[in-house]
Amino acid sequence: MRYPFHAWAENLKEAADALASVVPMRQKLDQLLRMPLQAKPHFDVDFDKQVQEVRARANGGDEVACGEAIERLSRSVVEWVQLTRDWYSLRQDAAKHIVSWDSPDEPWHGWLAHVAVKFKVPDTHAPMVWWQSALLARADSLDRLSAWIIREIDDRREPGGPWQGMEFSAVCSMSSTGVPLAATLSSHYGKRLLVADGGADFHFPPAVEPKPDDVVLLVDSNLSTGHHLESCARRIIDAGASVMGAVYICEDDLSDKPRAPFVEDLRRANGLIWLFKLSDIYGLWQEQKATLR
Repeated sequence: MRYPFHAWAENLKEAADALASVVPMRQKLDQLLRMPLQAKPHFDVDFDKQVQEVRARANGGDEVACGEAIERLSRSVVEWVQLTRDWYSLRQDAAKHIVSWDSPDEPWHGWLAHVAVKFKVPDTHAPMVWWQSALLARADSLDRLSAWIIREIDDRREPGGPWQGMEFSAVCSMSSTGVPLAATLSSHYGKRLLVADGGADFHFPPAVEPKPDDVVLLVDSNLSTGHHLESCARRIIDAGASVMGAVYICEDDLSDKPRAPFVEDLRRANGLIWLFKLSDIYGLWQEQKATLR
């Protein structure tokens, strides 16, 4: 005969096994969680909430509810461990797509140049390029990217978050490289997808243009000076819509060019979401390169 505590024991064991795999590398996990989207506070809130619920259900004497709460705690721990591992492997993948701009066997001077991030090494100023489209072109990478971005958006919309009470009606890709992520977010949240043609004045093709009173979430692959974002936002605002925030895969913190004022306004309003910093990806690329020597 099975009693409720048998199920509790199984669920708690699963949670304990997940925690046991984390505790020996606690410092490393803490560091990792602080890097992607400053996720450590989200993890702490999630974990504390689940623990408090288990305690409340146990004190209330409701065996079924207590078992369900323990199961949710177990799932939460496993989810965070997997999410962090996914981000770490995604970061490893991202660093593999950095090459020298002068490399003779890479076609960066041709048609691929517009879908890559060009930058200079801080100490030597050697020209380099990071091909962010290599991540967006793969379904597995896009899934991992989307999981982190969706987590951050949802947390910001929670009570007490910077986007509490705010709702967006459309997701807008500001470039061709941003379309896969924008389409994924549009599908997940059930919002209209806008696609901007990044010309001089950001034309929107028919049927995918902003409407008056739209609240738009902007999406692109890379943030450098932010003038691209500012131009697109101005076009959206001129159409009678508004911008809630902007989502990026990478922030180019190696650029010494000043940021557009609109970008800094969004930053102060907690309206920017990014997954990586270019300096972090480049640093990891250096580590990988040193390992291969």
